[in-house]
Amino acid sequence: MVYDEVLAALTTGDERTLKQYVDPKYVDSLGGASELFEDIRTWNQIYERRSFTRTGWNATPNSLSRATALATTTIEAEFVGTGHSVRVSGTMALEFIRHGHFRVQSGLFTRLRDALELVHARRRALEANDVEQLQQLIHPQYRQGHTNRLRLLQSLRMNMKNRSVRIEPIAYYVELRRQLVHVDEHYTMSINGQKLPPSVARLTLTPSAGRLKIRSGLGDTAASSQSAPALGR
Repeated sequence: MVYDEVLAALTTGDERTLKQYVDPKYVDSLGGASELFEDIRTWNQIYERRSFTRTGWNATPNSLSRATALATTTIEAEFVGTGHSVRVSGTMALEFIRHGHFRVQSGLFTRLRDALELVHARRRALEANDVEQLQQLIHPQYRQGHTNRLRLLQSLRMNMKNRSVRIEPIAYYVELRRQLVHVDEHYTMSINGQKLPPSVARLTLTPSAGRLKIRSGLGDTAASSQSAPALGR
């Protein structure tokens, strides 16, 4: 099965084989084939060990064409790197097109790639004290408790001044649901050189303008005198 060949190539980091099963005109919300393979190369560099398990599969021919097919699969994956690990579970929707054999046309770990880029971008913005960059990652309908997006940003601008923040991720637990992605980030953090106890950020991500944004999980308040801003404490 094509998808099993794709997972085997991802496990071994075999880009040459993977390209045989990805359509040259591949496209998703993150870009085309070049963006897909760039993300995969990054995975290969960061994570020394990668494993994938397909626990379910439901494929149907496209009603408009015998040359295309849609499929939903249940996936479990684990990436292990020197600094941190990623564990993934949930569903993934794929589109296939036939060129001799079926190739993936869209949907190859799109939401996982988007979610990992988002949490890494969030960490970079916090470490740079860049509220404007962080603002781009927050969903327009953000809400947690009594905190909406406006109140969150006001608190961030007040509390991120004059802070040196360093975040060291330990593990990400990613759940791919039908309409959203849930991420638990386990991490340690230092503020102005003082290392704090390990903590967990529990983030809910939903799409806005085609990309995942943080919908909740930054905390009822953006910061306190003893914790870094917007880390879900």
